[in-house]
Amino acid sequence: MNSVETSDIKLNMFEGYGVFSKKQFDNCVEDNKCECNKKYLPYIYYEKEDGEIVQVSEVFKTDKKSLFNDAIYLGKLVKFIGAYDKPL
Repeated sequence: MNSVETSDIKLNMFEGYGVFSKKQFDNCVEDNKCECNKKYLPYIYYEKEDGEIVQVSEVFKTDKKSLFNDAIYLGKLVKFIGAYDKPL
């Protein structure tokens, strides 16, 4: 499995806000646009304040809205878990 995980990133602590949009995710997958370190990695996971691990399609430094009308606000993110070529 191709991945970028917390062990690959020196500072995995993060503060920002996450959303998930199926439209955005599907667009990324269909067009092979989900690249991280030159690897195709569409499944991106962060940890929320409450410890829950969530898949995100977009991350913001501030509490702003996604341009995708189906986006679900996931809340504050505190830690990058990893990016993978397959779902966890």
